[in-house]
Amino acid sequence: MSSRSSPTSHHQLQAAARPASIRARFVPSPVPADGRTAARLLLDVRDVAGMPLPGAQLIPVVSDGTLGALEERTPGHYEATYAPPESLPEGDAKLKIVDANGGFEQTTEVPLRHDPRRLLLGITGGWVQSPGDAAGPRFGLDAWVPLRLGGSTLALGIAASYGAVERSVADPGGTLTSRSKAAFVPVSLRLAYEALAVRRLSVALGAGGVATFARFQNSLAGPEQQAWGIGGIAFATGVVALGRGHAFVELSYSYAPAETADYRLDAGGPAAIAGYRLGIF
Repeated sequence: MSSRSSPTSHHQLQAAARPASIRARFVPSPVPADGRTAARLLLDVRDVAGMPLPGAQLIPVVSDGTLGALEERTPGHYEATYAPPESLPEGDAKLKIVDANGGFEQTTEVPLRHDPRRLLLGITGGWVQSPGDAAGPRFGLDAWVPLRLGGSTLALGIAASYGAVERSVADPGGTLTSRSKAAFVPVSLRLAYEALAVRRLSVALGAGGVATFARFQNSLAGPEQQAWGIGGIAFATGVVALGRGHAFVELSYSYAPAETADYRLDAGGPAAIAGYRLGIF
């Protein structure tokens, strides 16, 4: 009788892919906390050698908002959709990433910002240091439409303000006095670029054109005269999210002339304006 030995096979088990580092970023960043922006979470996953790691078994979880399914787009690069919350949470939003095979865990902040809104209407007031007698307080209204262009946030706006000036000139003997009055309304069309945005603060830089309408009167010179002129403006605006809208402070310099055959004024100059824009929707 003979015996036979059974053949044996040896299999080497390969260890599951485990990450050593993960770089997470959101697009756009920061993400508006408006409940409607379609954002993306992008993960760059590396192994201990610093090489892209395919086939990683990752579980991402956010404390605020909603994440879609994580998909591998290219080796080591993963993507998921992110729906932000409808408003800013009380504390910082967190992203936690766990390796399903164990041994790795990472927590980072979700970069959220205030809702820039889609249409804002505002009231403004401040001081414009115009040349000559035209310097003085200004009060006005404005409207803003924020929009996204690629990775940038822009805004289109229109602003109108009102100012008035009065001047009296008497002859040396004081028997004859001439009183001149001017009322003017500069209206500006603007384009702004958001240079900085964080949780509740943002800073925008912009420029635009100014059309100024003016009405002149003189007690001795006959009928009222009207004029208009074209100029320009450059400005920087700081915004703080407050309630359903934005409180803001603006520093600007403008050229806003209006001229007739007898009168001329420039309603521009350096200005400091503050106001509040209410988010309509």
